[in-house]
Amino acid sequence: MVDKRRQNEDLFQEANEILERRFQVAGIDGAARFICECASTTCMQDVRVDLETFASVRNQGWYMILDGHQDDAIERVVERREAFIIVEKTGDS
Repeated sequence: MVDKRRQNEDLFQEANEILERRFQVAGIDGAARFICECASTTCMQDVRVDLETFASVRNQGWYMILDGHQDDAIERVVERREAFIIVEKTGDS
């Protein structure tokens, strides 16, 4: 079950990287809507993040999720923001 949750986070992270490229091409400036990168297979909620923050989080290998969506079995909270939290995978993820 843990592997499926990690796979789900990775899937949403990949989708968000595609969105980021499209936002850049479109010249989006400021906050953009990304998909919550939590482990839930049913979550499709938006996380509003500016592209600079998105790139910074991604460069660290972290994930952006809505507060309350974290799964302590596979991740830990790195930072809390107003609209979302940043987590990193734990263990052998």
